[in-house]
Amino acid sequence: MPLSDRQIARFALAGQPDWLGADARYLYVKEDSGDVVAIDPKVNRIAWRVTTSSDLCQGLGVGFGSVCSCAPNDADGTDDVVRIDPRSHRVVATLKVGKSSRQGRLVTSNGRVWVITSTPAGSSLVGIDPATEKTDAPIPLGMLAVELAGDGNLIWAVGSVRGQVVGVDPVQHKVVRRVDGLAGLGGPSIITVGDGDLLWVSGEKATAGIDRSSGRVVVRIPQGARGFGGMVSTKTGLWLHSGDPFLTRIDPRTGRTLERVVAPDLPNPGDITAAFGSLWASSNNQATLVRLSTDG
Repeated sequence: MPLSDRQIARFALAGQPDWLGADARYLYVKEDSGDVVAIDPKVNRIAWRVTTSSDLCQGLGVGFGSVCSCAPNDADGTDDVVRIDPRSHRVVATLKVGKSSRQGRLVTSNGRVWVITSTPAGSSLVGIDPATEKTDAPIPLGMLAVELAGDGNLIWAVGSVRGQVVGVDPVQHKVVRRVDGLAGLGGPSIITVGDGDLLWVSGEKATAGIDRSSGRVVVRIPQGARGFGGMVSTKTGLWLHSGDPFLTRIDPRTGRTLERVVAPDLPNPGDITAAFGSLWASSNNQATLVRLSTDG
């Protein structure tokens, strides 16, 4: 299926759009230029933008009445977390928390903004209290983590080096689930929560659906979200965003491909999210954001 058959709107964003998030009013886009752009989905137009940094960094999260992004900390090679007030369209705080420069999705769940920090022993998970802007004690993950997802109960982290996933209980303040043996996915670095009890993890070669209770791989799909792409689960299926094809819709129960959406003019993927009854997918190097229908 050509992209035009599903496309609702297309946005030219010269700052190179990547990470995506949403609240009840806006769709937010983190650009490599350092800007965060707010799009009004009612009229499909840019409502406002704010500059968080003049240098490249990865990170966007929405929750607790704020938009969180990043700013590089040149002193130690990590990222600071920047808090934006969506009402005043201003940066209102910069938190020097030592966020890993690879983490792009700032998870807002369980009363905290969650970030990955680097330690000599690997990575730790750190929660930021949105009310006080103070950080909790770090939780060692026992691996090098690259991305996070939250299911309302546990915070999940994926590590690409050895192909591992861990689940952290924020109440017990420790790792309570560990899934090994995912190296065959090809350096898994993308993670998202699906319907039911499934957790989805994707790498360059393949994608796996993991039962969150048992830690067992129950679905394996021989296609990964290649080229720094993304993945999102909706009622119509699991959507993989990669360079070729642009999108693949998969039946989460069987792993069977239901649809491929092709866009030869957008070979470099970015992030993908579902919001306002639509899919939103960024194409970083082509400076493009696309809004698509999710109808099966």
